[in-house]
Amino acid sequence: MQDAHSCPTLMTVGAKLFTSDSGLFVDPSLCRNTIGALQYLTLTRPDISFTINKLSQFLQAPTELQWKACKQVLRYLKCTQFNGLQFKPTASLCVESCADVDWGSNLDDRRSTSSYCVYLGLNLIQCSSRKQKVVALSSIEAEYRALAQTTTKLAWLEKLCTDVIDAGFQLRDAVSEGVKNCFFRSALSRIMFSIENCVNMQFQKKKKKRRKINWFNFIRLEGKVVIITGGAHGLGATTVRLFHQHGAKVVIADIQDHLGQAITKELGENVCYIHCDVTNEDDISNLVDTTIAKYGKLDIMFSNAGVVDRPSGSILDTPNSDLERVINVNTIGAFLAAKHAARVMAPQRKGCIIFTASLSTPACTSIAGLSTPACTSIAGLSTPAYAVSKYGILGLAKSLAAELGGCGIRVNCVSPYAVMNSIQGLSEVEVAKGEAIMSAIGNLKGKVLRAEGVAQAALYMASDEANYVSGLNLVVDGGFSIVNPTLIMARDRL
Repeated sequence: MQDAHSCPTLMTVGAKLFTSDSGLFVDPSLCRNTIGALQYLTLTRPDISFTINKLSQFLQAPTELQWKACKQVLRYLKCTQFNGLQFKPTASLCVESCADVDWGSNLDDRRSTSSYCVYLGLNLIQCSSRKQKVVALSSIEAEYRALAQTTTKLAWLEKLCTDVIDAGFQLRDAVSEGVKNCFFRSALSRIMFSIENCVNMQFQKKKKKRRKINWFNFIRLEGKVVIITGGAHGLGATTVRLFHQHGAKVVIADIQDHLGQAITKELGENVCYIHCDVTNEDDISNLVDTTIAKYGKLDIMFSNAGVVDRPSGSILDTPNSDLERVINVNTIGAFLAAKHAARVMAPQRKGCIIFTASLSTPACTSIAGLSTPACTSIAGLSTPAYAVSKYGILGLAKSLAAELGGCGIRVNCVSPYAVMNSIQGLSEVEVAKGEAIMSAIGNLKGKVLRAEGVAQAALYMASDEANYVSGLNLVVDGGFSIVNPTLIMARDRL
């Protein structure tokens, strides 16, 4: 069958198979082994379930016509080898179902074949196609039995989800609502109506006894296309994983190819890596154009790439090379990312641009002289070169929020406090030591800011929950920037 022609159809339309439809097949064991192997494939290829179940009824004495039908299944699989059952993140947790019946389809015993499928959002979670246990005397009776079988499965799913909720898992109480909204396309509208009413009455009684829970919409970026510069490590990599978890299609842009490709391999589908130096406008332009070519749109640009010059220093001893380096990467890189993102977002009349207005502190083993990253809110917490680059981003964000608002594009910044676990090169001991120091200095006691917390702030900015938030510098510092520690220290000394 390797050289056989592929076939786009699974069975010949109108074909009826029965025990004496043709002569016996000369090699029945070959037919049995083939169909037996295909039965395992139905786990991920439900589209062939009906045909394989039908062919399985004749394994005792397969005929030539039945073997021909089996070979057509193989040719169909060759044509559709990339198809299969896939589960994707979805914001909808509504359960929907449909049922159908083929009255008297079996020519040997005249029993009808009923089938149903159940969807959770866009994902198929259960399907079945089997002969009914008794002979239906009319098509109405056959369709009634199919509806009753489907309703039984929906009731079982409702009970399953109810038990899971009662056990403490965070699942939406949507199954009973889904059953009420199930619409079975059938000629038996009166029978369908009576079945649904009976089921709904039972579910409403259970709902009155159940505690009302408003579950949080946990899929917040489904279907959105995101570019994250500096996404191969640290805060960027954490944000890539979080955005991917929330259903986004993420493009990682970085110069550390081995790290970016490793994340792509780890997360798999809907994540890709593109080498990009943010100081090179050609690289930025290619990044955006490649994203548009691959996904057809760009919803979110998270300009996160950045560098630091040194832990501390004065303007008197700052070399020009340090100033040029941080401005090229931090400020000019952000400018170019926003420029080319706006180029494709403006025609869409929507989009979101987010800047990381301050990065993690530089990687140093001593932790002494550590500069706090919320330098856009309090002066004197970083080197002059680093402060210039980050204040430039803040000014850019405010300017673009005013300019691009007319195109429906939101522009915001995220300015985090010190995030030790996002710094490359630090050991676990050094991270713990740095977190202890920053926790002692910080205002919000008992909490430690990590990369995951900053990524959650970026997630809020990128989500539709912030659809009217623009021009904001979201400072994630536990209130550090609004506290004057001098007065507090003087009071404590009294």
